[in-house]
Amino acid sequence: MAQLKAVVFSLRNVFFNDQDRQLNEDQLKILINLIIHLAHKGVRVILHSNDRWFIRDGNKTLATYLSEVTNQEIRYYNKPDHPQMPRKPRADAIPYILSHERLLPNEIIYVGCNDNDWQACVNSKILFIKANPLIT
Repeated sequence: MAQLKAVVFSLRNVFFNDQDRQLNEDQLKILINLIIHLAHKGVRVILHSNDRWFIRDGNKTLATYLSEVTNQEIRYYNKPDHPQMPRKPRADAIPYILSHERLLPNEIIYVGCNDNDWQACVNSKILFIKANPLIT
């Protein structure tokens, strides 16, 4: 039986509001607690987006910030940092992450919100969990 080894989070409308591109502070606190909880269970957190997202501090990505505040290594897959990675919703976008992380499809879940996230998971046969869209 496979064991959950990683949770992949999309960023758009999961932690950033797509309309104003702002980080939702309440969601961020929940995410920090979730990362710590998952780490205690031996589950890695991976972030995935087509674009590179930053927090207000300028050149610091969300993954860098979360790694610092949780003391956990947060991997971040985005097209600018991984030019060979196919963009979502292509079928090979998520397998690119799986290959680099040495994970099998049944060892992850993907938390996303938009059609690109859903289609990428369907295309690569990954369990998709839909996050509620952010409401500001």
